[in-house]
Amino acid sequence: MEASTYVYDRQKSLDLKIPHSVAVVGVGGVGSWVAFNLALTGVPELILIDPDRVELSNLNRTPFKSVDVGKPKVAAMASLIYERRLGCNLSLSQNRIEDCDLSLWQEPEIVVDCRDVVSPLPRGWQEKVPIVGGYDGFSITLHANPKPESIWGGGGPTTYTITPSWLVPPQFIAVLITGYICSGIENKKEISLTVDFREFLKNLLGMEQRR
Repeated sequence: MEASTYVYDRQKSLDLKIPHSVAVVGVGGVGSWVAFNLALTGVPELILIDPDRVELSNLNRTPFKSVDVGKPKVAAMASLIYERRLGCNLSLSQNRIEDCDLSLWQEPEIVVDCRDVVSPLPRGWQEKVPIVGGYDGFSITLHANPKPESIWGGGGPTTYTITPSWLVPPQFIAVLITGYICSGIENKKEISLTVDFREFLKNLLGMEQRR
């Protein structure tokens, strides 16, 4: 029996709807965990896109290692994934999404946009069940199947550049994104979620105290 059979034993009863291919645009605070989670879950093909390199300041909220500092984020992410999932087929680009030749890849089933500055995805990728996620300090935002004007219209581009950042908010939203992708939800309606993690904890602790 192959080792991979054992790896997924404890998730078999969950009846996960694991997509064949996912593109993660931006593998920083949120995107690194999304890519990592999807690989561990068993997504066989991942496209990772990010022009940046790992910085020392990234190490308080990402799975990157200190030896990764200075490396392209997509390459460092690939190393982390291959340590655990040799069978995962990775396509990497150290370019901005606007500068990528998308014809090099088959179109992914799902696109997760985790860039610091969110702008419209290239034509053809906007319809691939797009999910947009980011955070600002204790606040997280999640959009699924967004209309372009909901994210990119009105007040200019959504940006998470140089915000207070630590471990939990990126992981929290990455878990929500992973769960949404693998739950098999067929709903194509626009979903928008904003959660203040501090308020979430306060309410949770309040519930515990009232028991």
